[in-house]
Amino acid sequence: MTDHRNSFDGEARIVVQAHTIYGGLSFGAPDEPKTVARQNEVPARYYTNNEVQLLELDRVLAGRKPDRPCLAIIRGTPGSGRTELTREWIHRHRAEFPDGDFSAPLGRMSVKDVLAGLLRGAGFADGRLPATVEGLSAMWRDWSNGRQLALVIDDALSEAQVKPLLPGPGPSVVLVIEASGLGGLRVRHGAALVTLEPLGPETSRVLLAQIAGEERLGGDPEAVDELVAMCDGSVAALNVVGSMFAENENWKPARLLRNLERRGGVVGALPQDAVFDLAFDRLSPVVQRCYLALGVHPGGDMSSAALAAVLGEETDEYVEQLLRMRLAQETREERYLVSGLVKDHAKSKAADDGLLREIVAWYAWRGWEAQALVQKRDWTKQIWPDRPESALRWSPDEATEWLLTERVNLVEAAKAAHRLGAHEDVVRLCLALWPIHLRRGYAAEMAEVNRLGFESAVVWSNDLAATVLAVQRAFAALESRAWDDALSLLDAAGAHAANVVSREADATIVETRGLVLLGKGLVTEARAEFRRNLELAEEFGGERRQALARFHLAKTEEPDTALALLDQAAKVLDAEPVNRAKVALWRGKKLRELGDHARAAEILGELAAHAGHRERAEASEALADLALDRDDVEAARVHLKDALNIYALRGFTEEAVDVKNRLDGLS
Repeated sequence: MTDHRNSFDGEARIVVQAHTIYGGLSFGAPDEPKTVARQNEVPARYYTNNEVQLLELDRVLAGRKPDRPCLAIIRGTPGSGRTELTREWIHRHRAEFPDGDFSAPLGRMSVKDVLAGLLRGAGFADGRLPATVEGLSAMWRDWSNGRQLALVIDDALSEAQVKPLLPGPGPSVVLVIEASGLGGLRVRHGAALVTLEPLGPETSRVLLAQIAGEERLGGDPEAVDELVAMCDGSVAALNVVGSMFAENENWKPARLLRNLERRGGVVGALPQDAVFDLAFDRLSPVVQRCYLALGVHPGGDMSSAALAAVLGEETDEYVEQLLRMRLAQETREERYLVSGLVKDHAKSKAADDGLLREIVAWYAWRGWEAQALVQKRDWTKQIWPDRPESALRWSPDEATEWLLTERVNLVEAAKAAHRLGAHEDVVRLCLALWPIHLRRGYAAEMAEVNRLGFESAVVWSNDLAATVLAVQRAFAALESRAWDDALSLLDAAGAHAANVVSREADATIVETRGLVLLGKGLVTEARAEFRRNLELAEEFGGERRQALARFHLAKTEEPDTALALLDQAAKVLDAEPVNRAKVALWRGKKLRELGDHARAAEILGELAAHAGHRERAEASEALADLALDRDDVEAARVHLKDALNIYALRGFTEEAVDVKNRLDGLS
């Protein structure tokens, strides 16, 4: 027997011994020693006001824990000095962050590019950076684990944007400058809220001068003092006052003050609404309607396409006027938002719910059209037999991208429609969201939205719609592993299905019950349901329903039978990217059961690199199983870490726990 010996002489930063490597190798140390990153700019030389907010951030720092980063959300309207506040605070506390301070400008860069910038700041070269958001996020968490650093995340629109950027466990501080609602971040991560309003008189004058011009204000300090007092530290009101000066070159402070006095009598008693009322009255009727639409919009930022559709004409020049008046802000290209006091004012000016109903109806219709391009389901034609064909000329990928971009708005539109009693629109919106919810990772949202949809379907007295939405609620329970709840919801679906003649509805309930039983680990019982589902599909269903039935049955059959079923299913489902990936995933799993490890590894490796989040994670788990079959524990560990990164980042909590337990159990 040959005596294999490994030896190393000399010096090296990293030494690796490896046999067979599946996937990528990543090391936690940067490429070379680097000076401490200081990515945040220095503050203005003279910083005034906001001492209260600085003290609030001091309290956040004082309360930080050694085992997890602490978060603070900085809230305030544009121009209120949110960024300057973070710069001043970090400048005062740089000694507390020996591992650097980092900047994540989400308003100008994608999450992936922001992560790459953070890692470059930590010292990693481009050639070392992973290709995926999950890989970049995992490398950032790994490097920042245990470090003391500060991170400023600017212009955050959603919790989903922030989550990949959070440092690993350790005494770091994260300051998130909010561009839209981040309520979930406060609930799930215990983020403190620091609000910049109201501004003090001195800072209010500075802000007003920046907008209107110092020379415009210098001749009448008393009138300026009264205007500042009337705005009462509201950045939104100061922005509007300053923009009115900028728009009207011949106005003096006293003239604007007289206009406002005529609205409210004694200046000291004037509400801030007087400022917004005066600005609103100066708008043309069509610009007023644009302002109201942004105000009553039920979600986050609104696209110019949505505005144009609701108002019946192109709105670019009207929005530009709102931007100049500081009544709206552009969050992303051709997406707009009004927030805070301005949004409250716009809502108050809307005479009734008519405009909100139009917005909700547009989202319901456009979402309905988009989902028809993503997923071929016959429910909409059965629920609305006279439904016209979609006029959209999008590809399935374009429709999916639209649904993903507008997901939050579609959810909020569904809630608004439910409040308004627009029950058909609630059902449409639930169906529109289904292709996105089916990707997994939105279990709580899926459960809530489909609960509203089910209630609306019942009030609408449409048993078929109630059946479909009860099944979709069951899927949400299945994803949360609430097996008994899922089965109860399927019973409710069956009760409504009994009132309609729909073999497809009956088959869908049978199919979903099989998935629940399979999730519970009852393979024999699940196989019986899936066989019944295939029988029903062959009796009445088209080729797509039959293909899906064969795909689900393959999960429970022996490898030879399963692979034949998957081959049949693929002939139809290969045209649908999501289902194509699911079929490939199970083909890889069944090939492993058959002992054909080479083909299994090829299929699963491709999926792990290019499929959707869920399929990539499951493929990584299956690759780990292949590695363990050949007793390669370290390769299995790499694949399980890949799966864990995806599950943890994308909201698959139960799956992440399972994989973590598997990792902990590896010897």
